[in-house]
Amino acid sequence: MSLIDTLKTKKVTLNQIISLVLLAVSGLVAINIFQKQNKGIAQMVRLQDEERNKNDVLRRIDELKKKMAFYREMLQPKGRREIINTITNLAKNTLVDIVSLRPGESQGPGRGAKRQIYYKTFFHLIINVKSYRQLNRFINILENSPMVFVIESLRITKLVVADLVSRPDKLVVEVVISKLSI
Repeated sequence: MSLIDTLKTKKVTLNQIISLVLLAVSGLVAINIFQKQNKGIAQMVRLQDEERNKNDVLRRIDELKKKMAFYREMLQPKGRREIINTITNLAKNTLVDIVSLRPGESQGPGRGAKRQIYYKTFFHLIINVKSYRQLNRFINILENSPMVFVIESLRITKLVVADLVSRPDKLVVEVVISKLSI
């Protein structure tokens, strides 16, 4: 039996066949459109993720630029007078007596294997302190100050005064400090 004979016996009309064909074709078209839209949505999600990653990288770059500007300002060359005033103020804040403060030589960037990008300006400092705790406080404040100071050398001797009743023992500290700058 042929298809036409089957259709005649079942009494299927031509309109019903056309409707079924149109329904099948429209279903295929809808599936195609749906798949294209899903691809478009997936591509948009991927592009959003890429943009978020780029924004994160740009945010990190901006943070690093701010840090570099901060360190550049911190490591900016300062005048010797400004450095001496800073050391003097830090000593006053920790109740340290400055006996002597004199600038030393400066050391520039090296060449060859020992190439450096920073300068060191040295200062020789002699101070009197009452205790190791006071010395520790002064050194901590000095090394944590906005200027970048490094303790190059430190020598401690005890000062004994003949009249122990009027003056307690003091520590005499000789310190070589360097101020780093770019």
